[in-house]
Amino acid sequence: MVLRDLSDSLKSAAVMILVAAFLLSATGVPLEVNAAELTLSPPQLTITQGSTFTTFNIEITGMPNTGYSLSVSGIPGIFSPSSLVTTDGNGFAYAEFSVDFGFQPYGMNFGPPYCPGTSYFTISAQSANGDSGSVGGSITVLPPGPLQMTVSTDKPAYTQGGLVSITISLDRAAHGTITVTSPLGQIQNYGFVSTAATPTLITKTIQATAPFGTWTVAVQANDYCGITNTMTNSFVVNPIMYTVYVSLEGVPATASAGVQVDGAGQGTIAGGQIDGLSLSNATGHTISVDENVAGLAGIRYHCPQNTWHVNSSGKHTFNYQVEYQLSVSTDPEGVFPTTSEWYESGNIVKPNPAPETVQGQTPGVKYVFNYWQVDGVIRNGNLTSFAMNRPHTAVAKYSVQYLLTVISPNNVGNPQGSGYYDAGTVANFSVSSPVGYLVQQVFAEWVGDVTGTSSHASIVMTKPTVVRAVWVTSYIQLFSVIGAAFVIAIALFVRRKREDRGRPIVT
Repeated sequence: MVLRDLSDSLKSAAVMILVAAFLLSATGVPLEVNAAELTLSPPQLTITQGSTFTTFNIEITGMPNTGYSLSVSGIPGIFSPSSLVTTDGNGFAYAEFSVDFGFQPYGMNFGPPYCPGTSYFTISAQSANGDSGSVGGSITVLPPGPLQMTVSTDKPAYTQGGLVSITISLDRAAHGTITVTSPLGQIQNYGFVSTAATPTLITKTIQATAPFGTWTVAVQANDYCGITNTMTNSFVVNPIMYTVYVSLEGVPATASAGVQVDGAGQGTIAGGQIDGLSLSNATGHTISVDENVAGLAGIRYHCPQNTWHVNSSGKHTFNYQVEYQLSVSTDPEGVFPTTSEWYESGNIVKPNPAPETVQGQTPGVKYVFNYWQVDGVIRNGNLTSFAMNRPHTAVAKYSVQYLLTVISPNNVGNPQGSGYYDAGTVANFSVSSPVGYLVQQVFAEWVGDVTGTSSHASIVMTKPTVVRAVWVTSYIQLFSVIGAAFVIAIALFVRRKREDRGRPIVT
C-alpha cells in the first residue's frame, strides 16, 4: 500500500514538473540551470619580462554532454581546444590556455603582460543552453634588468660613395633613434622598431659621403617599458684616391730624400727609385722633397724646384744638382768670421782676401797674415779664385803677436822696446840711467809683468805685457860738487893766509 502511494506521488510530481515547464515556456520565464565549475592551474604566475609562451591548465565540470565555448578577458591568449564537450558521464572536460608573455603590440600601447607589473584576467566557459562559469587568475611580470645593446659598423673606414652598414644588437624588443653626426656636426636621425621578444639584430645602411673624417653613431633605445640605454661608435669616411709617382734625378742610389704631402712626412725615396703615393681627390695636393740631400763629406745634391702641385694621377721627376762646399777658416780660430758656402759644380768662386793684420778682441793682441793653406797645400799671397769641381777647405794662417808696453814716468831714461812681438819670441827692453847732472834720476827696478833691478831686461812674449820703470832721486852728484867747491875754497883761503905772512909790513 505504501509503495503504491509513493509511486503515485512520484508520478504526480513528474506531471507537476512537466506542467510547470510548459507554463514557464509559454510565459517566457527562464528555467534554472546548473553553473559550470572552472579550475585554473596555476592560478597565479610570476615570470620575467620577455619570457616565451606559458600554458595554463583549465578543468571544466559542467552538465554532461554539453558543449562549452571558452573566452578570456584582461590579456590575450590562445585556447586549445577553444570549444569543449563534456562527453563523459561526469560532465568533465579539459583544455589548455597559452599566453605569450613576450612583446605584445596593442597598436602603440605596449602594455601588459609585456611590461613589468601584475595583470589580472578571467577565463569564462559558456554553453549553448546557458550553462556558464568563470575563473580568475593573475600574472606578475618582473623587470629583466638593464637593456643590453651594442652598436657597430661592418668596417672601421669607408671610401666616399661606399655603403655603411650599422648593426644594433638588442636582447629584447625595443624602439629608438639612430643619430649619425658628421665631422662638421651635421646630424641625421633614423628611427627603428624591434618587436622580437628574443635577442635580435637591426641593420641600417647609409652612404658614406663628405665631409671626410670621423663620423659618430649614437643609438638611444627604449624597451617599451621605460628601461633605456645609449651606445656610441664611429667610422671614418675617406675620399676616393688616385696615385702619383715621383722619382729623383741626379741623386745617387746611396742617398735618399724625404717626401712630404701637404707638409706631412711620407718616408724617403732613394736616387733612381720610383715611389707611388695614394692621394685623395677631395682637394689638390702639394708634393715636396728635401731641398738638399747630403752626400759624402763636402758634397750635397740641391733641388731648386722641390715642390709639385697635383690634383690628378701623374708622374714627376725632381732634378738635383751637385754642389760642393767651400769652407773658409783661420788658424788660430776666430781671427775673422769663418764661412761655409755651397756652390754648384763648375762655378768659379772668388773669396774675399784675408786682411793683412787683424786686431784681436783682447787688447794687446794682433794677428798678422802669413799665407793660405788650401786643401792642405800652402799658397802664398791672398787667394784669387777657386774652381768648384770638388770640396775645398781654405785656412788663413796668421801669426799671433803680443804688445810689449814699456812705461817710464815722463819718459825718463828714454825707455826702449815697446811694440808687437811674435808669440814665443824674446823681447828686449831698457832705460838709460842715471839721468841728470847735479840732481839725478837713478833707475831702481822694473814692476808689472816683469820684475828686476837691471835697466836692461828681456821677456818671452806669451801674452800682452806691461813693464814700468821705477826711479829714485840721487843728490850724490850735487853733494860731490859742493864738497869739491868747499875744499877748493879752503885751499885758496890757506894759501892766501900764507902769502900774507910772508909779505913785509909797510908803515
